[in-house]
Amino acid sequence: MGVKFIVEHMDDLEEWCILEYMHICEIVKDENIIFTKFKDNFKDISKSHEPKCYEKSIGDLKNEFEWNKICLLDMKAKDVLTCKDKNEIGFLLFGGILGNVPSNDRTSELRKFEFPISRNLGSVQMTTNTAVLVCHIILNDQVELENIPFVDNPDITLKNDKESMMLPFRFVSKYYYTKCENDKNVPILPKNFKEYLIKLGDQQYNDLDSFF
Repeated sequence: MGVKFIVEHMDDLEEWCILEYMHICEIVKDENIIFTKFKDNFKDISKSHEPKCYEKSIGDLKNEFEWNKICLLDMKAKDVLTCKDKNEIGFLLFGGILGNVPSNDRTSELRKFEFPISRNLGSVQMTTNTAVLVCHIILNDQVELENIPFVDNPDITLKNDKESMMLPFRFVSKYYYTKCENDKNVPILPKNFKEYLIKLGDQQYNDLDSFF
């Protein structure tokens, strides 16, 4: 049995979060993803995916999982996740949050459960779906972290070349899959994410316009 991915839902279920969660399901497949502390019906946000969901927090689900096989993804962990960890880990646990920059350490809410294993993915903050993708590449593709091409703080072009939005996170480069030089600075994003950013940009512009 391969590694399962657990996401503890820790934020409001906004559109950004929904797009990330759908992307996670696409990356690791429904049967390998578990959402905890998730009180909504997943079918209400996606007709295409049916991951396992628990309303309880991971801390209240000790009887559901092999606790000694759970690895917490934690920026403060001593060791980096490596390919060989696949033999030791049964579950990877992520905090499903929209991270603040700089980080306000919401992972501490999970750290208090004292999981026996913890790993980091470097010192640069990632979105939850990117963290899942990176772990999937390390454990399933057997590619070490330092060999994964990344794009940091990408500027995403919106409606035209004059409109863009900077995303203050690290993303996997599309080059990892295409090996096309033109894709080296192209981040892998969830489907429909650019459309979401355009809508978000329009909303911010309208809010500013109404202010004046």
